[in-house]
Amino acid sequence: MSHKSRLYVFAVLLTIIGLVFNLGNVVVSAASSDVLNSEALSTLTSTQMPTMTSTPSMQMGVGPEAWLDAAIDPEQFGPMEALTIHFNTRMSLESSPHPILSWPNVDGVHSWDNTHTILTFTPSSALDSRKTYTFFLDPALRSTDGKTMKGSVEWTVHVQRGPKVQSVSPQPGSLDQRYRLIEVHFDRKMKSTISQKMVSIEPRVDFKLNWAGNRILQVILQQPLDPDQRYDLTLNGGSNQNALFAADGSYLAEDYRWFYWQKPFEIKAEMLTEKTLTVKFNYVLDQDKSGQPFSISPLLDGEWKWFSSQEIRFTAREPIPASKEFTLELVQPLVDSNGFETSTIPTISFTGIQPVRLVNSNIVRSEYSDYLVANLDVQDIRIEFSSPVNHVSAEKTFSLPSNRQRRHKYR
Repeated sequence: MSHKSRLYVFAVLLTIIGLVFNLGNVVVSAASSDVLNSEALSTLTSTQMPTMTSTPSMQMGVGPEAWLDAAIDPEQFGPMEALTIHFNTRMSLESSPHPILSWPNVDGVHSWDNTHTILTFTPSSALDSRKTYTFFLDPALRSTDGKTMKGSVEWTVHVQRGPKVQSVSPQPGSLDQRYRLIEVHFDRKMKSTISQKMVSIEPRVDFKLNWAGNRILQVILQQPLDPDQRYDLTLNGGSNQNALFAADGSYLAEDYRWFYWQKPFEIKAEMLTEKTLTVKFNYVLDQDKSGQPFSISPLLDGEWKWFSSQEIRFTAREPIPASKEFTLELVQPLVDSNGFETSTIPTISFTGIQPVRLVNSNIVRSEYSDYLVANLDVQDIRIEFSSPVNHVSAEKTFSLPSNRQRRHKYR
């Protein structure tokens, strides 16, 4: 046999020896385990494992090791997220009825896959986003061949931050409009579930809830807020069924509170010129729906015309006399910009422009008497006449009583 042929035969023999050696290893490994049957092997080869970091592969006859599924971020753990743990060998289900423990305690359900190498723990209720949780394996947990874990095995997770309220509209505080719609804006997508107990208003007001998109909760008032009344509104936080949950499973950690105080509806009437009366409102009104809401008694000939959504004016044909008092009467409801009506108003009286009148803003009528009261810093008194006057004669008719005269008057 040639030297070349001998080398060829030698290579073939080495190949056959290698095949026999590997086959023997497979037979020995399969025979050495009485728990990993052919069905389990079939399952192992057909089941696609989740993407994981560099971790031990499944083995037999070795000490058990465990690692957290790579898809889990311990720093951003979802409030209802399942905890998935992988093992490098088949584990004994009978060795521990509660293989996953936690601190603080978390109630939940655990389950094994059919290879007994993947353990999943699902919380029964949402985890508290204000807490840090530590999950650890029961020290009694063993592999199917009776081996225990080396040391304690645990994982610390930080629950995701819950949703936050970015803003509410209208802004909290005093309201100069009667709003029908209140909107709450969140910093993330929310679950679109509706529970009337998610929001509370005190004193009680009828309302409905609606989601406008996935970040805006609408509170639709069925009646206007009463004037001179504080209303406290609350979004319910926590993990109960009436709380507000984000799409990622996190929830509003604490109650969110704000308040409104509804300003009274006010009307002010004053003469602009000898023929023009202006009526101003502190609320924005719907001009078309309000129409021409006033009548004047005694009757004056003239025309009403809206000057703005907060002002309507009456222009008379003739100068309005100052010697007679007139009264404004509401003949149809005033309708504001949100559709709420005002059907009653306090009595409003006016007269024409007086021929002589005091124009100091720092001299006002006393609320306890008919006398005028001046501030201590008044340095001059300003009097306005509706027509030109002789200055010398006007100055002669004007006088101020002395302190002695005033004391004698009040005795």
